[in-house]
Amino acid sequence: MPTKIFKQASILPAYTLFLTPSDFKNLKINKDLQVFVSKTIKTPFDFDSLVPSLNVIYKNKDAAVLVQCAVKTEQGWSPLYKLFYLSKNYKKTFSDLKDKFISRKTDTILPRTKSAAFKLQITVLGSAKINLITATLTNRDIKHNTELSLESLGVTNIELPIKPISQKEYKIKSLRNEICSPTSLTMALNYFGKKVNLDEVIKGVFDNGAKIYGTWPFNTAYAGELGLKCCVVRCSSLAQAEAEIYQARPLIISIEFKNGELKNAPVKQTEGHLVLLTGIDENGNFICMDPAAKTAAQVRRIYSRKDLAKVWLKNKRGLAYAFAYED
Repeated sequence: MPTKIFKQASILPAYTLFLTPSDFKNLKINKDLQVFVSKTIKTPFDFDSLVPSLNVIYKNKDAAVLVQCAVKTEQGWSPLYKLFYLSKNYKKTFSDLKDKFISRKTDTILPRTKSAAFKLQITVLGSAKINLITATLTNRDIKHNTELSLESLGVTNIELPIKPISQKEYKIKSLRNEICSPTSLTMALNYFGKKVNLDEVIKGVFDNGAKIYGTWPFNTAYAGELGLKCCVVRCSSLAQAEAEIYQARPLIISIEFKNGELKNAPVKQTEGHLVLLTGIDENGNFICMDPAAKTAAQVRRIYSRKDLAKVWLKNKRGLAYAFAYED
């Protein structure tokens, strides 16, 4: 488990908690089974959703990790809920669930009344090293701050050299509308020198439970398997995205928009889509690799700060994948 995470504080910690070894007790059952139980993690604000993510290096072919979570609500402490199972060749979330404490939807815990504390339990089977553990939180009652979201570091005229890939050109037509997340991740991984192709990433991130390719912890976990630190984060300002790009790290962001809300987009509207932020032009607008473009030649797009603040920071509460090199 990490003693330190990202060397820089470019992603504000308000919505993302980085957990360290001191947050856990190791119940070492035997040489092939360890259970890490966290202390009570008190959060900086009451939350109504929680998405954990972690990076794991598997040291043998049978190694695997099970992540469970409990939350404290007005009803008291919930039981531990299974969230996801990870191994190098098989990843699975569990079926949706509702009880008096929470709703569980794919990779997300949604307390039925707001929570101010949670616990994680991470079971490690076989030999594996956990490099990174995070918990990303939201509170729907915290209103979007338009003025804050548009803040800038003044970074302009920078673009990371990323080779474009279009999901619409993927060889299996039935998957072309389902793989924006692994397509964006493939572009980022190749930028970081990992030399992967889209077929490999699609296979590596597939959620065998929900039968989808966009499960957040599985995309970040796949990057972790390749030696990158990668986690789910939530941002509140475009300045945070600028800081990542300025430090030569692209940022994969989640966007949602109706017709007319994102000018220059290759699709008119979407309830959920992933794009890669790769630069800032001379006007302070963002250069993006949008995998929904019909061809690789059309993937590079310019999106205005105002539009991006709305479709990412407001509509999706700043949900993103952030990267860092392994120490």
